Amino acid sequence: MSEQQFEDMIAIFRKSLDVSETLTQEERHKVSFRLPPAEEDAIVQAKTRYTSRASLVQGCLERGALDLTDDEIDIIIRGVASGPASVGDSLLSFLTQQSPEVKELADKVYESNDFTDPGELKAILQCYKEQGYRKEQKRTTRQLHRHRLVERRYLELLQDSIQRDKTSHGNALKRRALEQIMRETKGQVEFPQAPTNDSTSRKIQDFAIKAQRKPYLDIGIWGFAILRLDYRDDTLWESYKSRVETCTQKVLTANDVPENVCRMLRFTYLEDESALSGEVDQTKLVKYWRDNRWNENVHIHMNHDFFLSADWKAMDNENTTDPPMYLHDAYIEEMPTDLSSFPGYITMTALHFCSKGIAGINDDRQYVRSIWDILH
Repeated sequence: MSEQQFEDMIAIFRKSLDVSETLTQEERHKVSFRLPPAEEDAIVQAKTRYTSRASLVQGCLERGALDLTDDEIDIIIRGVASGPASVGDSLLSFLTQQSPEVKELADKVYESNDFTDPGELKAILQCYKEQGYRKEQKRTTRQLHRHRLVERRYLELLQDSIQRDKTSHGNALKRRALEQIMRETKGQVEFPQAPTNDSTSRKIQDFAIKAQRKPYLDIGIWGFAILRLDYRDDTLWESYKSRVETCTQKVLTANDVPENVCRMLRFTYLEDESALSGEVDQTKLVKYWRDNRWNENVHIHMNHDFFLSADWKAMDNENTTDPPMYLHDAYIEEMPTDLSSFPGYITMTALHFCSKGIAGINDDRQYVRSIWDILH
């Protein structure tokens, strides 16, 4: 920093302490070691869905950090810096090089209510929590994949030994090594859930809160959309909807989910015979969902990352107390040409969806894929 730039900073510090003076946006950026507003907005617009960092922070406050991408979370936490260091790192580096008088002046500036936006601090706190959750989710997912891979290799080794009708010394060593790894990871046979939750009830409550995209813990409407694929029998469709609602409420109650959380759960049923009628088609259904997920028939707090569907086989199933359904990842549109590849959706029942799906669904869209890999 040149001597002139240093003098400019001191002048801004002194101006900010004068109640009769108001800092311009340019000055606020300069004293925060942020890029000029136009440059910062251009970078935010290039990397995110938002036009500025201010609108990104506001989006976080309105819808919650769950809806943000990793880049958007990083921009809220670290800011937009011109160099490799974050905005906070640049500020701390500057302060450590200053005299006690300048540090005292800077402390008064940064502690003033005029300079600190409480809403931005709330958004940063939310993003820190969400970032920690995602790191833990990825770590536990890697552990799960490792356990499955080791288990598969172990079974292949045993099968190979049986077919050869003898066990070589090398195979015995490999088997013991794989057995040791399986013992170490034996608790990782389920898809990892939210690491901060300690019960299914708490997981469902936590998801109900996050699903609203709200920064506060006031529980309101939450839920999922179900697309109707078969239109041959309206009576059967009404019966199916009733079974879904009844089964879901029974599962939530059995898991000691609070009454108000159960009461606020909504399933939105979308019907469009011309657009949805037919077999389960991931490409067609994802396109329809993307075109209609924000219309007036879908509550704003419905989950938009996943949706459900029901065809004739699901509606006419003999299991009347636990109706089947399909859980779709709304971000996988192209159907694979290889039938052994992940199709973008999995078969579930209402019971399994409530006890595993609601508790496990989050912004990490590896959830549906991971369950499919386990089942196959």
